[in-house]
Amino acid sequence: MERPKIELYQVRSFSDKLSAVFAFFGENWKVLLKYLTYFLLPLSLVTSVAQSGYFDSMMTMAAKGDQSGPLGMLVGSMGAMIVLYSIGSLLLMSIVYSLMRLYRERENRLMGLTWDEMKPVFMHVLWRCIKLALFGILISLIIGAIMIGVATIHPALVFVVILAVIPFGIPLALIYPIYFFEDDITLPATFVKAFHLGFPTWGGIFGVLLVLGFMGSFIAGMISLPWTIMNTAKLILSANDDGGFVNSVGYSFIVYLLGVIQAFANFFAYSLPFIGLAYQYGHACEKIDHVTVESDIDRFEQL
Repeated sequence: MERPKIELYQVRSFSDKLSAVFAFFGENWKVLLKYLTYFLLPLSLVTSVAQSGYFDSMMTMAAKGDQSGPLGMLVGSMGAMIVLYSIGSLLLMSIVYSLMRLYRERENRLMGLTWDEMKPVFMHVLWRCIKLALFGILISLIIGAIMIGVATIHPALVFVVILAVIPFGIPLALIYPIYFFEDDITLPATFVKAFHLGFPTWGGIFGVLLVLGFMGSFIAGMISLPWTIMNTAKLILSANDDGGFVNSVGYSFIVYLLGVIQAFANFFAYSLPFIGLAYQYGHACEKIDHVTVESDIDRFEQL
């Protein structure tokens, strides 16, 4: 028997939110995996190279104490990883929220979804995602300048400011679903609405991020374990001058493939918190603004 469609705008208990996340994931994981593979597997191929360069430079610095050449490679690899994972996060959010929008809008949910049908929604969400990222960078620069000014007054005040800002950061997690689900909202209005919906539901946001973030980290960590073990073995055996096999081309290629799996697993596992934030947003909208009641009234007036 076909399951009823998972509604976005619905008041849910914490356990019901988690159930909705797992139900959506369980129903649509094949479609999600398909588009993540199209967009993020090529990115994972490059990310694995950056990860290998980062680990090799650290290993060289630890084993030989050489700080000149490996340091440049370390910084370059770290910068490449930051850029690649940032791009991957933008693509991940765009894929997840595009599929969630289409799930709501299509009569057949995501069954038979084609790229031609998904493309306009994906490009719309991706463009909004880029604008949100640029706006976030601007805000971060402003906050950074303020923190530097505070540090010049007294370094201990920086810690006080951080503790004061953390409670305000939790509601801001809702900016993603707000800006991606509501087409007529501006960026400043998105931040205002995030506080409007976020403060009354602060505990729910924190709980969703904590539980689903931990689950994503655990899944990604377990899948990353073979890559970590093989790199650790390479570090130990190379330090003991017994690294003939671990320095071979075949061993390096296996480590590279495991790095690709690790990078892709990170993206796939961290789709859970984004799905959870969407249902937390729908819960907050219905609980505070009663969006479905207003929608029903508007439809009644049009009859």
